[in-house]
Amino acid sequence: MFATNDFARNVVGAAGAALLAGACLFAATAPAQASPVAVSKTVSYADLNLAQPEGRATLHARIKSAAREVCAINRSDLKARLDETRCIRTAIADATRS
Repeated sequence: MFATNDFARNVVGAAGAALLAGACLFAATAPAQASPVAVSKTVSYADLNLAQPEGRATLHARIKSAAREVCAINRSDLKARLDETRCIRTAIADATRS
């Protein structure tokens, strides 16, 4: 399914940028009075064997967790929840695009 080296290179190379892009998406959808804040999260993979499915699954879980953390919106209204979900999906998709 994935070429191991290509997958690792793409995930690692794009993870930080994708999460930053997700943060920018969040900032763009924040209320007008709030100042945009760019946030990024480093996703460690040095301890993983990306040649194995378990290693890739663990990396994906870490990316997903980082995206949720970076995209978190501390409001519970429907628009905020939709913006947060969109940000998370975009960050994960960008980080795992091959």
